[in-house]
Amino acid sequence: MAEETKSLQARLIRYLLTVLDGRGKHFAGIVAKSHNCDPAVLMDALQEMETRGLVRTNGEGSAKEYVLTAHAEAHTWSTGRLRQPTQSQDSEQADHGVLESNYFRDLVRAVYGSLPEPGLVYSQWWFSEPTYARLVDLLLRLTERETGVAFVGAPTLAAVFSQCAASPATIIDIDDVLLKRIAACVGKQAQSVCRDISHSLDTSLKGEFDVVVSDPPWSSHSLRTFFVRSSEMLAPEGTLVISFPPVFTRPSAQAERRSLLRMADTIGLSLTNELTGFTEYNVPPFEYRAYREHDIELVHPWRKGDLFVFKKSKRFAESVDVPVKASWVWDQFDYGTTRLFLKKNGSAEEGPARILPLSGKYDFAYDSTSSRTQLWKQACLVSTRNQIADVSGTKQLTAVLRELLGKTADLSNVIRCLSSVPPETRAALSIILSDPDGKNSERGESIWQRQKEKNSETFWRASNYETSNHTD
Repeated sequence: MAEETKSLQARLIRYLLTVLDGRGKHFAGIVAKSHNCDPAVLMDALQEMETRGLVRTNGEGSAKEYVLTAHAEAHTWSTGRLRQPTQSQDSEQADHGVLESNYFRDLVRAVYGSLPEPGLVYSQWWFSEPTYARLVDLLLRLTERETGVAFVGAPTLAAVFSQCAASPATIIDIDDVLLKRIAACVGKQAQSVCRDISHSLDTSLKGEFDVVVSDPPWSSHSLRTFFVRSSEMLAPEGTLVISFPPVFTRPSAQAERRSLLRMADTIGLSLTNELTGFTEYNVPPFEYRAYREHDIELVHPWRKGDLFVFKKSKRFAESVDVPVKASWVWDQFDYGTTRLFLKKNGSAEEGPARILPLSGKYDFAYDSTSSRTQLWKQACLVSTRNQIADVSGTKQLTAVLRELLGKTADLSNVIRCLSSVPPETRAALSIILSDPDGKNSERGESIWQRQKEKNSETFWRASNYETSNHTD
């Protein structure tokens, strides 16, 4: 175990000794208090505590409880106690005001209904319904009628806010499919801009906004990039509202946060408020599937962010260089509610289409939500159900997917397309596109039951035809 990981586990165990007691807690309850600790890492820490005799377990499966032992309770620990996620005055008022409105609930659900399935390729987690209320309430306190507000990586919040306020809103996101889907839910005074925020800003975006709301991916590079770019968009005396990962998110999370707070002064930002555990995120299907590979069932929201509020000073701020990392470009294909992403750069284009499991795996299931692993970097085909694969012959595969998943898929053309690819590619497509045992954690129903659509039926008729008639 690496030193950083050992240090994180030691801090986590000390913290868990302040969370657990002699009455016992279920794993889901411990996760909710874990400051965004990876559930798999949390499970390892609990198992280590059990090995040391610090906890014992009662029950099995989802009913299992973790109970602090008498040995642990009698032991003196220097805990370095962390603050529990608390609701601010703002959030309490939001829960009793905006959230209780039928209009607001219907609005949030309408936005949800328009959304594509979140994709790990874009680090997409949607806020929980109470979080929309808390954030909208906070923003209404920060804005007036003519206040220009920019939303960076927070398009769903922008859609909700634009229907609750008269402030002009600018929505900036890299996912053009998402922006098109939510267009019908966005207020008339809002505009959308599809762009990669890591690239230098256009002059039309620099220093133009009184309030910037930023919900960055939580990789160290993305945090720094979004922080700097969001600051550049602020007008003097403007306010930045940004979500940071809590301290147990990964071993380096505390050091990264300290680095960002030091950088704030350099780029002319002053911290005015910190709201611990303010943003809560629903469990997307890809995350549900990833942890199910570890026998962990995540049904309820557990991931939370700490919200930081900064003020832009009038004084001159130094510019901070943000290295632009080479980013992948993806083609997107819809299949029922699932999305497939095919990498346009970084894989062989010519030759017959082949879909293969990645090195060291015997299936297409990805057991993580991290984009830092070598396995993820090798992925050329990714689904929103956390399936990944290596691909060659992307040109032919692109044509096949367009035909299979097109809105006007014709059976004869589908059969022709399937005939043109190797049998093992048809088998791989069968696995990835059907996903018969997949579950949608947000709606509690299987993908297979929800995908009885014309395109899927056309595919299966053609696939079955080819399986029974193909000769090699």
